[in-house]
Amino acid sequence: MVKKFNPFETMSRDNLLAFIQYQAQQIEQLQAQNAALEARLEKLEHPLNKNSSNSSKPPSSDGLKKPNPKSRREKGKRQSGG
Repeated sequence: MVKKFNPFETMSRDNLLAFIQYQAQQIEQLQAQNAALEARLEKLEHPLNKNSSNSSKPPSSDGLKKPNPKSRREKGKRQSGG
């Protein structure tokens, strides 16, 4: 069985603590960056989710996509086909 090299086995306790502290700082920075990017994404997606039925925009601003028609008929109990 081949033993894998583990660089942390050779590090001193102080070096390990410094490395852990560095990783904690990196995690905090990445979490802050993630929060900023999520806020930016929300800001960019918010206007895209609006249309004339859920805002005060006119129907002409909805674009070419038409909403799917909704049937008022109830679905039959019988199976379709012959």
